Amino acid sequence: MNKDIEIEFSEKAEIFKALAHPTRLFIIHAVKDKIMSVKGLTKLVGIDISTMSKHLDILKRHKIIEGKRNKNFIYYRLAIPCVLDFMSCAMKVISKMDFHYFGNGEHKMEAEKFLASENAVLLDVRAKEEVETVKIPLLHHCEYLEIPTNEVPSRIDEIPQDKLIGVFCSAGVRAVIIFTYLKSKGYENIKIIPRGYPPLMEAIMPGNLYKKLKK
Repeated sequence: MNKDIEIEFSEKAEIFKALAHPTRLFIIHAVKDKIMSVKGLTKLVGIDISTMSKHLDILKRHKIIEGKRNKNFIYYRLAIPCVLDFMSCAMKVISKMDFHYFGNGEHKMEAEKFLASENAVLLDVRAKEEVETVKIPLLHHCEYLEIPTNEVPSRIDEIPQDKLIGVFCSAGVRAVIIFTYLKSKGYENIKIIPRGYPPLMEAIMPGNLYKKLKK
């Protein structure tokens, strides 16, 4: 990836980061059809004005919303309505995740079972600093792909759709976010690797590795 392309997609990734907060998504929904003041948004969302101002600043910085002053008040409206298309797509994915889906555990796969699967790719969405601190050697298990959460939208072409994808992070939150995002992009054969480090580390301990190499 050359520098110009990297800059372009880094900027796009920053927009996804700006959207990745429930309060900011609620603000976008609130101003999609009408203009609202800071005071009105604060009352609607139920947070203090200082916190609201921080959320608005992030959305303004990425030109997702825009404000217009009228006397002593600033009123906000949605600047890029197409963001609602993305939210709608994500909601369609979420609407399919009913009790049966989660009850059967269709969204996840334990580390040991995943590493025993054929044609699998572990997608590690931890931050670069985390990966540098705790490396996960999978040379004898499966293909390993390291893409930090905030870079997934700009590097999605690196993630194959014809393989089993296991999304991993240290605590599970980022794995859920990326799982839902990739589902919205048409990825079907994708699982969350649950419970963070312990099960994954157990699965690659010498005893389990020896059993795998003996097969």
